[in-house]
Amino acid sequence: MKELDLKVIKTLGLKFRGAQDWPLFRNYQPGYMPWYLNEEEALYLTALIPQALDVALRKRENANLLVSLQKGRYLVRISVKAGETLAWKDEWREFAPVEKTVRDVPPLDELRLQRIKKTVSRRQGVWEIDQFYSPGVVDEGGRPYFPYVFLWVDHDTGFVLHVRVAGLSDYQSDFYDQFLGLVEKIKVLPDEILIQSEEVLRLVEPIASRFGIRVKTAESLPALEKARNGLFSFFADKQ
Repeated sequence: MKELDLKVIKTLGLKFRGAQDWPLFRNYQPGYMPWYLNEEEALYLTALIPQALDVALRKRENANLLVSLQKGRYLVRISVKAGETLAWKDEWREFAPVEKTVRDVPPLDELRLQRIKKTVSRRQGVWEIDQFYSPGVVDEGGRPYFPYVFLWVDHDTGFVLHVRVAGLSDYQSDFYDQFLGLVEKIKVLPDEILIQSEEVLRLVEPIASRFGIRVKTAESLPALEKARNGLFSFFADKQ
């Protein structure tokens, strides 16, 4: 229980029996530490909790309350405005699949691409590339978060070509800059790139297509996995 939580409870004049018997509400978002609710979320929970309690109490009396007569339909509580208040009723609804949010891919630096095409002609080897959350948290005074880590590893030798820790907002442009910077540094383009996730494919494809690099989806990235385990062990030793 954080000091801010206790402050809110005391301000509201609430008391709870039992040691550490306090309610705790948090917002969960991928890549971020659990965090305090904002005003909109608090108001949403104010409406949601009584309805959840209503269903829970009725489920205790009726074991079949949540059993749907039609496959794929679920019991939900729907609000209907009645004058100045809201009235609630049960409805059985079918939910559409959750759509993944796809960010627009930032444009590439065309002049830089042309310069690399003129100065880097050597092609060799296979690279494994992946993106994952860092095991170490970053706390810059706001909401702590787990930054992205990008790894470039040589498939045959296991040599770590490059590692980059990036923020959660500008990681795409950062990835492009680091990828091109690596090529400019070692003066070599890979013959092939191995990836596992759709997100990494989305990042790699624009560069790979410009240089004619083959991109393949692999079930495993053994060299990269070994490097990642080493990185995680390093973070664990620092804690």
